[in-house]
Amino acid sequence: LSFSGFDEHMSELVRMVLPKVSAPGEEGNAAFEQARRQLVLDLADKTRLQPYQHAMEAFEVLTIKGRYSRVEMLQAVQDTKRVNLEAYDRFVKKVFATEAHLSMLIAGNIDRPRAKALVEEVAAGLGVDVA
Repeated sequence: LSFSGFDEHMSELVRMVLPKVSAPGEEGNAAFEQARRQLVLDLADKTRLQPYQHAMEAFEVLTIKGRYSRVEMLQAVQDTKRVNLEAYDRFVKKVFATEAHLSMLIAGNIDRPRAKALVEEVAAGLGVDVA
């Protein structure tokens, strides 16, 4: 996640957005499906990338462990039994319960106490501990 902009309203934005990441609620179903359909369209459109981007993608698939091709990702995201809000909920609960690590870079005109408060706000919104 990334938040940017004027810092005076950042904590309110964090309080509004982060709880929806871990628990999207009923309105999250429509938003998730809309994002999934847009991803299908983006992955299916081969004209979106320049030729060198296609070459870099093929190179990464061959050389980076865990990197999937556009075709593999398209097949996965089209499978609504595997890619749905319930699967997302299970994934988020598992990650936040066992694997979550909060790493933040706060830059600009935010002093240390305010930055620490923002870190605590983010951790509370995601339900993770601050190390």
